[in-house]
Amino acid sequence: MVELKSIGRTSIQDEVFKQLMDNIISGKWVPGEKIPSEDHLAKALSVSRVTIRAATQRLSALGLVSVKQGGGTFIEKYTVSRHLNSLIPLLAIENKDIMHLMQLRKIIEVGIIEVVAKIISKSEIEALENIYQKMMENRDNREAFAKYDSDFHLALADLSKNPLIVVCYSVISDIFSSSMKKIVDIMGPDEGLYYHKEILNALKEGDAQKAQALMHEHIERTINAVSKAAETAEKGHEK
Repeated sequence: MVELKSIGRTSIQDEVFKQLMDNIISGKWVPGEKIPSEDHLAKALSVSRVTIRAATQRLSALGLVSVKQGGGTFIEKYTVSRHLNSLIPLLAIENKDIMHLMQLRKIIEVGIIEVVAKIISKSEIEALENIYQKMMENRDNREAFAKYDSDFHLALADLSKNPLIVVCYSVISDIFSSSMKKIVDIMGPDEGLYYHKEILNALKEGDAQKAQALMHEHIERTINAVSKAAETAEKGHEK
């Protein structure tokens, strides 16, 4: 039986969660293993069953355990990509500033395009062109345009064929999606269409360096435009 420490009365729920998490990360509880019952854990940790249940629900939300009704709680296989899911609540709370998120996008997407440019196939370029065509068709529908703009960048992440890149970018994309229409409202559709078309051309040419430079410039110009719009809005509030 894994040794458990009695819990004090400060931040009880967090302490319980941390102990259970530590047992999983350290390998004391292995994938497929059924962890002790709520009653056993509650007695061992000197807390209520409600506190134990809250901790296991947090672990379940992170994909680290699965709770089977009437069957107990079991350890799921732990992987880095699974654990990255814990970034979702963190980024959603802490990364409220769109400028910070744009800077993160620039770093990640320039790296993504480097990987993709070296391995992309003709059929995959055609799939990107289909998304670009949807952007063209919806240039006067800002909401739809923003969706297909996001889809284009998300498709690039998928084409990296790197599961960690896909997970990281999915997190960013989920948080960023609510801001995409505002960015399209600020910049209009023409700039996005221009850069996406040029990036597609660079990918067709197999020119990774050119594709990277275009992606860097594309996001940098977006950062500058959003920054200026924010400054203008702030000055307007001050009057």
